Formats: sequence, C-alpha cells, structure tokens
Amino acid sequence: MGYELGLRLQFKLSEKSAVSVGCLMGDMGVADSYESDFSSSNPSITVGVGIMWKVGEILILDTGFSDTIYKDQTVTYTCDLDLGESFSYKDIYSKTTFDFAIGLSYSIF
Repeated sequence: MGYELGLRLQFKLSEKSAVSVGCLMGDMGVADSYESDFSSSNPSITVGVGIMWKVGEILILDTGFSDTIYKDQTVTYTCDLDLGESFSYKDIYSKTTFDFAIGLSYSIF
C-alpha cells in the first residue's frame, strides 16, 4: 500500500502576482520484484516553487520549478541456474528529477 502527502501555500503579492511553494512526500509501496532498470518507484520528496502573473484581465502566466529527490533503494535478486545452483546479486536504484513548467491560462468568466 502506498501513500502521498502534499502541502502547497500560495502568497498573493499584489492584485496581479503571487508566489507559491509546495512539498510532496510519497512512497508507492511497490514490491521489490517490480523494480528494474526500466521502471522503479522509490520513495521520494518533491519541493517546488511557482510564480503567477496576471498579464491582463483574462490572461494569466504561470511558471514553476520542482526538484524530486528519490531515496536510494537496494534490491536483491536471486537467479536459479539450470544445474540447481543459484546466485544472488544486488542492484541500487536511485534518481533525481528537475522540472520546469510554464503555462498560460485564459479565463472567460
């Protein structure tokens, strides 16, 4: 069983601008057998910041940056050979991601 906990705060600087900060913690709770070089789901913490700027009456420009730090996860694999023998080895899965986004919102109300 997995979980995600998040918190975001937005601070209005003026009628036309605001900044936001946020944090997200998550652990998908996947089994070790799911982890591979192609896909891994390590526990992580994401922190982010954003800026909102009201360009006009109906147009808003948003931009943001986030950094996700994943906890290293060690998985032990056991391989069975045809002759009844087996051997074990370990893999360590780790990664970090940086994201940058920019968006334009249009409101008709």
